[in-house]
Amino acid sequence: VKHLEFYDLNNFGDEDLEMIPSFIESLKFYKCESITSEGFKNLSSSLKVLKIDYCSNVTREVIQYLPHTLTELNISNWIFDKQYI
Repeated sequence: VKHLEFYDLNNFGDEDLEMIPSFIESLKFYKCESITSEGFKNLSSSLKVLKIDYCSNVTREVIQYLPHTLTELNISNWIFDKQYI
C-alpha cells in the first residue's frame, strides 16, 4: 500500500497523522475537520502527493509544514494569495 485516503472522519486528528507509515507516498484527506495545519509537520519525507479537500481547520500555514519531497499538492478549501504561489 502506497496510497491512503481518509473521508469524513471527524475523530481523525493531528496525533493520528503521526501514525501514518513512512512508506506511504500519496495521501488524500476529505472533510477531516479535526486535522489542523500544524498536524502536517510530522508527515513522512517519502510523501510525494498530498490532497486536502474541505478540511476547514487546515489554513495557509500548512505550507511551512509540508515535506519538500512533494511533487503534487492540491488544497481545495481555500485560495492561495500571490505570496504563496
